[in-house]
Amino acid sequence: MTFLRKLALFFTLVLLFALIPSLASAEQGNTVPDGDQENLHIQVPIEKVEDSNGDSSKDSSKESKVVAAAASNVGYVDVWVTKSPKKINWKVHVNPPYKGNGFNGWLSVTHLTQGSNQRYHITTMSGSLTPPIPTGTYGGRLEGTLTYNGSVTGVTLASGYLQWTN
Repeated sequence: MTFLRKLALFFTLVLLFALIPSLASAEQGNTVPDGDQENLHIQVPIEKVEDSNGDSSKDSSKESKVVAAAASNVGYVDVWVTKSPKKINWKVHVNPPYKGNGFNGWLSVTHLTQGSNQRYHITTMSGSLTPPIPTGTYGGRLEGTLTYNGSVTGVTLASGYLQWTN
């Protein structure tokens, strides 16, 4: 029995070290400049929705939670800004074997210089918005749910913070 525990611990540690960089960047909310600063880009991870059956016989140790998180990487949403023309774009990517044919979410855009905030309802797997974007510094976050034939298959995790200046 101890051999199996050591083996499970070994695989959990390997998986944990593989996941730490991606989890750290998602939690920090990094923005990633793309090219010559004309586009800013973030990736928002989508995680599988937890079963609500409340099975308490499952092991609730930290190792099993890490394995469950890795096994539920449903996909991600790319979000980026183009300055010419001024647009906020998004595209949902679904990792096999998961399926998704709908996305329902909200994109919050804040004018950081003035403090004003707008929320835009996103109802498609990809697209773009052309909000009125006067000169200033902006920030944005995305949240939403992935669906397949009307059933929720995943939810976005903590969105990175997209920031740009016009």
